[in-house]
Amino acid sequence: TAALEREQLRRIEKQLEMCDVRAPAAGTLIYAKDKNKKIELGAPVHFKQKLFSLPDLTKIKVEAFVHESEIQQVKIGTSVDIKVDAFPELPLTGTVTDIATYYDSTRQWMAGGVKEYATDILIEALPSDVSLKPGMTSQVTMSVGDLSQGVIVPGVAVAQDDETS
Repeated sequence: TAALEREQLRRIEKQLEMCDVRAPAAGTLIYAKDKNKKIELGAPVHFKQKLFSLPDLTKIKVEAFVHESEIQQVKIGTSVDIKVDAFPELPLTGTVTDIATYYDSTRQWMAGGVKEYATDILIEALPSDVSLKPGMTSQVTMSVGDLSQGVIVPGVAVAQDDETS
């Protein structure tokens, strides 16, 4: 009996050693999202379950949502101007690297039926003294066309004339 108990204790101690999860490098740790379970200390986990990730904060991307009426104008490689709310005076540029094939049904439900497509934008030339964090709010401006033959006038200069001549 004592030998069986020692063997069981050895197996439990070995399992306990494997419960110590360490990141391979220093950085910002982001817990994985699981549909029904909250990842927290002491929670049970299963084999190959993603627990966390260590994003490379030198390669930050912005996830922008583009309305269905404008998605056909956006192409991979499109240049984008980015303003991060935390750094309003810092002009950033980026490039579209991915465009979702299907609209985000969760956002459609929350936005009252508006269909928007997730678009990934990789921020280029991020200054080393700026530390962007995952989840920061930003606005993006995409230049998708050029009106070389157009005429620009202020909106107040346009009036409707009901008279016919």
